[in-house]
Amino acid sequence: MMDCVLHIGIGKAGSSTLQAIFKDSRVLLKDLGILYPEDLLPNGGSGGDNHKCLAVSCMQPSRENFVLSQHRVRSSRDRDSFDRRVESLYRDQISASSCQVCLLSAEHFWSCLGSRNEILALKDRFFRIGLSVSRIVVYLRRQSSWFESFQHQRVREGRGLLASNAADLLNTPTARQLDYSRLIDTWGEVFRGAQIIPRIFESSSLMGRGILDDFFDAAGLPVINHSAEVKNSSALSNLGINLMLSVRALLESQNKGPINNSSWRRLTAEIAKNMHGRCMILPEEEMCRIDRAYAESNELVRLRYFPERSSLFLGDSLHAVERFERLEGADYDSIVRLVTALWQRSEK
Repeated sequence: MMDCVLHIGIGKAGSSTLQAIFKDSRVLLKDLGILYPEDLLPNGGSGGDNHKCLAVSCMQPSRENFVLSQHRVRSSRDRDSFDRRVESLYRDQISASSCQVCLLSAEHFWSCLGSRNEILALKDRFFRIGLSVSRIVVYLRRQSSWFESFQHQRVREGRGLLASNAADLLNTPTARQLDYSRLIDTWGEVFRGAQIIPRIFESSSLMGRGILDDFFDAAGLPVINHSAEVKNSSALSNLGINLMLSVRALLESQNKGPINNSSWRRLTAEIAKNMHGRCMILPEEEMCRIDRAYAESNELVRLRYFPERSSLFLGDSLHAVERFERLEGADYDSIVRLVTALWQRSEK
């Protein structure tokens, strides 16, 4: 069995930055005896920067996920075929490798495997493909900050805003996954013998030069030299948020249905480039309510893993220069129509 270091996220806590580096450094990692496997691609090939298909293949068959849609999984027969292809791909790579350690990374391990049975299914799959997990690394982010960042991400992806009050946000499926004490306990119970290594996703808490040095220290692996580009922040100005919400609605109304995702990504990139800012979507009082909801869980984690800290999260909060408010009026509507028309013209 090959030793495995498993990075389970969480999302919005440096995962994409790490995975981009791992992807670019597959050859370098291999030279150090570390296998960073390729994942199954929708076209039937292999590649990618993380291992989301491996995670999704362990979800309960009744659950849906965008990854399954990308792979055209529409029936139980399709799902069985998808699971077999994923398992075969990883088993073949591991059996053919002379590396001593397998590094796996995907926030989908955190976001998609919410039940003990699903994590057990992952452990069983690891056994069949020849992996034994020794370390599980998970980055923890202040929950209210996570929800705020996730709101900005949703706007950029064209999915609209979630609720702006703590009560509704804490009633979403993701809220359960942000209970860090429960999360750590569940993974620890399933992967008995593996070391659970939580890290705090705050710039002041990261070791060395940042997330890369910090991760390799947590994983117990040699640090690789990589001049990583810092991923652009998803934070937007109030006008930028309003434009993305309004232009998306107008485009969908004109198209009488969904719009092309690649076209939308190009548009949001332009808006974000010109309207980057520090606008807080969630009211401060609601963020405080979110923090209070997780206070007991966070204290349990602090006492167990970070007793030297006065609290689990010390800072690094976003200092807003704007507060989100919906814009309206004839002048704003004219701006929305103008931006939409200019974009449609450029796309043609």
